Parts: sequence; structure tokens; C-alpha cells
Amino acid sequence: NEFEPAIDTAEMTHDRFLERYATTKYDWNLFDEYNQYAREAMEKALTPSVVSFYLNVYNMTILRGDQHITKMDCLHYTPPGPVDFWNHLLVSNLADLAKNEEEEREIRAKTRFDSK
Repeated sequence: NEFEPAIDTAEMTHDRFLERYATTKYDWNLFDEYNQYAREAMEKALTPSVVSFYLNVYNMTILRGDQHITKMDCLHYTPPGPVDFWNHLLVSNLADLAKNEEEEREIRAKTRFDSK
């Protein structure tokens, strides 16, 4: 197995990943920086009135050693795989945000009603 000896998921960090699988193929060494740049650009581009959420799937994805297309290609996955979980995570987060918004609306409506 290309990923031996195993490292506990809790102990795997981006830096440990790079130490262990040091490669510039696919710019693995730059992904964390790309993600940070994207997050900062998103925060700068949006106005304060726009609520934004950054869903970072990098760390949970980089730790997966399963379902790669080939042993030498750690960037692409065969379906079902991490991309399917990203979609599940996104939909779950959107549902949670909608539920929280509805609860806040109900609290505001009750507060207005009680104060009259």
C-alpha cells in the first residue's frame, strides 16, 4: 500500500502530508495557499451586508487514501468518492442554515408579538 505506514487521521496535518508525500505534482504543495487566497478574496469581494460561509473540504479530502484513479494520481477520485461527500456536506450545511434562519425569524416574530 502506497500510504503505509498508516498515520492516524487526527495526527495528519497538511504539513505532515507534505513531509510524507512531498511532491510538486498537481501543485499539492500550493493547495493550502490557494484555499487561503480564495477565502481572503471572497471576504474582500463581499460587502458586509452579504453573509458568506466558507466550506473548506481540503483537509478532510487530503486525508483520504481510498478510491484514487491510480496510485500515482492523488488528485482525481473515482465515483463515489470525496466529491459526493462534498455535495452531501454542502446540502447539509445549507439545510442547517435555512433551519437556523427560520428559528431566528420565529423568535423575532414572537418578540414583536410579546412586546405589544
